[in-house]
Amino acid sequence: IVDFVKRQEFKKIYVVTGFGGNREVEKRIEMGRYLTDNCNFVIFTEDNNRNESFDNIMKDVQKEISKSNYFIIRNRYDAIEYAVNKMELGSILLVLGKGIEKSKVYNELLDDETILKKVLHD
Repeated sequence: IVDFVKRQEFKKIYVVTGFGGNREVEKRIEMGRYLTDNCNFVIFTEDNNRNESFDNIMKDVQKEISKSNYFIIRNRYDAIEYAVNKMELGSILLVLGKGIEKSKVYNELLDDETILKKVLHD
């Protein structure tokens, strides 16, 4: 997706994504590096931690990141809201990972589409 978006004429690429716990540690490291190398602004957030701590997942993600164009915002709603408010006109936001899968956010079960609708209408 990011490679396709990079070929378009967006001013900047913003990404919100998370990584599942208890699996594919090497993929986390690779994706953290890839996203920060190829996007202007990345927010790492919760996805499905399973039995692994969010802090442990984020330590892995950050292992090979050389840029400082990222933030870690644990709460997925807050992460999406922050990205939407930070965006510049002519840019694109990619919210990756959960899609229609529900997440526990502010004591509600919300999917990314619902979160985006709430953020954009508030």
